[in-house]
Amino acid sequence: MSNLWLALAVITVGGLALPGQSPLTANETNLQQPLAAIRNVQVQGEGHASAMEAWKTLSTRSVQDVPAMLKGMSPDNDLANNWLRMAIDTVIDHGISDGQSVPLDAMEQVLADTNNPARGRELAYEWLTKLDKTADRRWLPKMLNDPSLDLRWKSVDAVLANAKQLQENGQAAESLQQYKTALLAARNVDQIKTAAQALRDGGDEVDLTRLFGFLTSWHLIGPFDNRDKQGFDRDYPPEGSVDLSATYMGKEDSQVAWKTHQTSDEYGLVDLNEAVGKNMGAAAYAVTTFVSNESQQVDIRWGSTNANKVWLNGELLGSNHVYHSGDGIDQYVAQGQLKAGENIILLKVCQNEQTDSCMQDWNFQIRICDELGTAIHSAK
Repeated sequence: MSNLWLALAVITVGGLALPGQSPLTANETNLQQPLAAIRNVQVQGEGHASAMEAWKTLSTRSVQDVPAMLKGMSPDNDLANNWLRMAIDTVIDHGISDGQSVPLDAMEQVLADTNNPARGRELAYEWLTKLDKTADRRWLPKMLNDPSLDLRWKSVDAVLANAKQLQENGQAAESLQQYKTALLAARNVDQIKTAAQALRDGGDEVDLTRLFGFLTSWHLIGPFDNRDKQGFDRDYPPEGSVDLSATYMGKEDSQVAWKTHQTSDEYGLVDLNEAVGKNMGAAAYAVTTFVSNESQQVDIRWGSTNANKVWLNGELLGSNHVYHSGDGIDQYVAQGQLKAGENIILLKVCQNEQTDSCMQDWNFQIRICDELGTAIHSAK
């Protein structure tokens, strides 16, 4: 069969009265001031006093105000959302104790509108499943392509559980179809691996390199000197400009030149010990061209067990002067702006001089995706 591809997902993050949402009700208008006060609270304590007064106001509201409070959660302030969650939980708990009717239909409307803040929708789902035993059955199938990664994970997890049950029941074809459905929807690394392995065990082909969007074709150059970790912040020539025909003075006065490299590793891992040569106290550069059909904001996600820097079109996006503290898919994440046409991605990967056998890895992997983790592929 043909390789499986990830479906593109679109995320929209919202709050009160965003374009595309219904006009504010009178109740929502009355809540805007305390909701805004809580959304403005900062980790450093800024806005704490105002948020405390706002929390007292919100926590005594009617349970009928819960949908508006859910829509008023922040798209990006976790501290504020913790405050709002406590207020919403308090209102619902008190409402139930007082025999009030929780507005489940209105909460379902909050969940259904993906323009609403993800945290508000997730809390709506959490309460719906507590108060309505049919909510899981009704909502999980609808959330496979949800812009909330948490809700999407729950939906995919249900599909994986169903696939496993079908397999145990001897329904192999139906099970494989469910695993395919899970693989196309999953953005969680563990879920993708689980679905892919099940499909392979069933005889299907899965191209995980393409599913994740790992970059595999590179030009590499090195080694440059990083003894005593002094090379990490030294601007070697590739950081100024990339000239693939140039040669430079490398470590220990050796001449170094660019070489092409294509990794065959399923997870896009480039082993610099193999590609450049085993070196300690060394730095290497990797460059590739990514062609985009349009200007677009993307996530650049990479992993390396070594100290590293990443540039996009000459702009430094990430710098991590850390050695052998772990690695893995999406270990580091940065946002970057692709321009229409060719984009230059440059990495610097530095190895230190530790001699322990577990400290010898010198490698990296990198992929381009949207903020959900959906692969974006070069048009080249």
